[in-house]
Amino acid sequence: MMAARMMAAGLAATALSAHAFRIPTPGEQDARIQTVPYHPEEVVLVRAWNGYVTRIVFDEQEKIIDVAAGFADGWQFSPEGNVLYIKAKSFPAQGSPAQAPEPGLWNTNLLVKTDRRLYDFDLVLASADAATPQALQRSRMAYRLQFRYPAAPQAASRASPVGPAVPAGALNRRYAMQVGNGSDGIAPIAAYDDGRHTWLTFRPGQPFPAVFAVAPDGTETLVNLHIDNQSLVIHRVAPVLMLRSGASVIRIVNQNGDASASPAFECHAEPAL
Repeated sequence: MMAARMMAAGLAATALSAHAFRIPTPGEQDARIQTVPYHPEEVVLVRAWNGYVTRIVFDEQEKIIDVAAGFADGWQFSPEGNVLYIKAKSFPAQGSPAQAPEPGLWNTNLLVKTDRRLYDFDLVLASADAATPQALQRSRMAYRLQFRYPAAPQAASRASPVGPAVPAGALNRRYAMQVGNGSDGIAPIAAYDDGRHTWLTFRPGQPFPAVFAVAPDGTETLVNLHIDNQSLVIHRVAPVLMLRSGASVIRIVNQNGDASASPAFECHAEPAL
């Protein structure tokens, strides 16, 4: 079993080197404090060392809801709010002594889902043996890896507190919502899109829910978004969105293609879920 694991790990390490990934930028004061710009379609390199803990810091308004890894038996993951702590651990093989973490063999992928975004990582157990500049760059472990997020457009930042400024003539406001029992606390006060992005606007101080796009078969997928004042700006336009927070649930329906729907509106209530 251990031999099979070693072979699989070797293949994984080979595959890891065959694909490009985003290498975080070392800090000017300390190279172990690293920063990387967030992009929803990029894989980020995380370098850890045996016996050390690495933490990944997401947006302070995010909360980790799921963590998965290809070789989860070889790593310890401890999420706390918007921070994920990572540490390599021995592999408990049956019928043979536990295998201590070994650079190369412990390399795997790491997938993190928060209530705002999806993240993809190549998780590498780095080695102190760095014979080339490329190997040295790969070997630089991270004590802290933090993301830098794109700023909201300047036009939006000058908008009123209830929502960002967007071209009024380009907006689709034909949205309706179904509010689950006891779910009024996460209900938006406006919903609209410009053909590329969808805005959900909330009252000042109102907590933001997690947002999921609903496929025709009912499957829900967490959407990528950013926060602009009191609005969640979703990086897509979907026929149906589900808002969830604990037991609260709201269904948002895009009626732009429905000729029988009500005239343009911001958001109106339908029968409860």
